[in-house]
Amino acid sequence: MTIDQVRLHFDPHDIGLLNLCLGLIMFSVALELRRSHFVSLAARPRSVAVALVSQSLLIPLITLVYLYAVRPLPGIALGLLLVACCPSGSVANFMSLRAGGNGALAVSLTALFALLAPLSLPLLFGFWSGGYAPAADLLRSIAVDSTDMLRTTLCVLGLPLLAGMFVSERFSALAVRLSRVMRPLSLLILALFIALALRANWSVFVPYAGQIAVPVALLNGLGMAGGYGLARLCRLSEPDCRTISIESGVHNTGLSLALIFGFFDGLGSMALIAAWWGIWDLISGLLLAQYWRRPISLRF
Repeated sequence: MTIDQVRLHFDPHDIGLLNLCLGLIMFSVALELRRSHFVSLAARPRSVAVALVSQSLLIPLITLVYLYAVRPLPGIALGLLLVACCPSGSVANFMSLRAGGNGALAVSLTALFALLAPLSLPLLFGFWSGGYAPAADLLRSIAVDSTDMLRTTLCVLGLPLLAGMFVSERFSALAVRLSRVMRPLSLLILALFIALALRANWSVFVPYAGQIAVPVALLNGLGMAGGYGLARLCRLSEPDCRTISIESGVHNTGLSLALIFGFFDGLGSMALIAAWWGIWDLISGLLLAQYWRRPISLRF
């Protein structure tokens, strides 16, 4: 049995729980948004432009080059492309703060990418998956409805974000209290959800770990390095470079999983890529943040 033939053990009710977790996370992110965040975006057009280019062009392009160099199975290719096209998640905000990045820029970019995702994600995924023939053929055989994907991303990301922004503007004191509880709680629930899903499918994951772990680690690292390099090339400040680096490498893998189980029948290769990427994000992001927190004199 190849990895593309694997189907994970995943209760249909769990899809609703996963979508709820993602919605709560986006709602909690929006609770911290203020008008000043969007004003700061307008004041940093170059940083925003670099972040958009990195997320929508550079990271998928790096992924496509890797696919042509390695020629993985179609399902693995689709999983890597889907994660590459997904926006950054709220975990990236936490990593940016720990790494000495621009916190306001990180939160604002997460919100901006989430608002754009319902339209940008289906378009980007359709475009970049068409660049690798085996992935394009598999995608056509599955016949994913881009309209349904748009509707799902809107419900999971867009509506909770708008609701959180409404609460933040109208009931700021309540938003502060809710954010303190909901942000860490929702992230913890999502992390537990992914960990339990991997545990339930551990016997499936182990035989294919090599096919999953290597491309995830490589593309995650290249994404962070590429985002940082592009930001440095454009002469952004060091905090902005660090933020764009993390925003480029840390993706909303929870959204990827929701789409995989909602539209790809839980295709094992795609689901394993997304689930492991979510765990690897935490490992690599914390390591990079810890490195950047060290005194300059100790760096090599």
